[in-house]
Amino acid sequence: QMKLAGQVQLHMIPREAPIIEGIEFSGIYVPSYGVGGDFYDFIPLSQERWLVTLGDIMGKGIPASLRMASLRAMIRAFAQSYGSLSDLISAANGLFTAETDVGEFATLFSCEIDIASGTLAYCCSGHEPALLLRDGEVIELEKGGTVIGLDNASLFETETITLQKDDLILLYTDGLADAPDFNGEHFGQKRIIEALKASAYLSAEGAAKNVIWSMRKFAGLNRRSDDTAIVMIKKTN
Repeated sequence: QMKLAGQVQLHMIPREAPIIEGIEFSGIYVPSYGVGGDFYDFIPLSQERWLVTLGDIMGKGIPASLRMASLRAMIRAFAQSYGSLSDLISAANGLFTAETDVGEFATLFSCEIDIASGTLAYCCSGHEPALLLRDGEVIELEKGGTVIGLDNASLFETETITLQKDDLILLYTDGLADAPDFNGEHFGQKRIIEALKASAYLSAEGAAKNVIWSMRKFAGLNRRSDDTAIVMIKKTN
């Protein structure tokens, strides 16, 4: 049953990133128990607009996987009809809150990319801020609100930035930062930033693989207890 659940979940994770002129996407998902609550998604809104989401459901195993599937489906269902990114997150939060028990929640980072205008609107809902690498400096994208599923009346703010050539943006779940070595020390945000900076001249796929490789090199063969999902976005022109 665990193996079957894992196979079903993998079908919900994009098998490959979309190919778009001017923007590169890449995603990597590493479950810790075969199934888990981390996910990411690339959702086309039109030829020029894409919604990218990355989330982390509280808990592990099959229960987290089921809630992940539910939240992913809600976001996809609302994606084509929402008026703004904040409206989409509010709608998904309201339905997810109604369908989960007290204490069950998810963190979510969502961004809408407009290829024509070169803008990225984002909302960080109780999640690890995405990291924007620009000209050797790292900027945290932290505007947003609370976790998903806590209160159906929660408000979510968004911020819009204009992307520049060679901007590299990393979205990640806490399994990346929390990966321990044999001494119990965590990989941590500082090492994530170092790995991101070292990936500045790589493609989105190469940068994503380099960040995961850096984490695995640090952790060695030590067993990780949390899922890990990352998405890398690169502006190429």
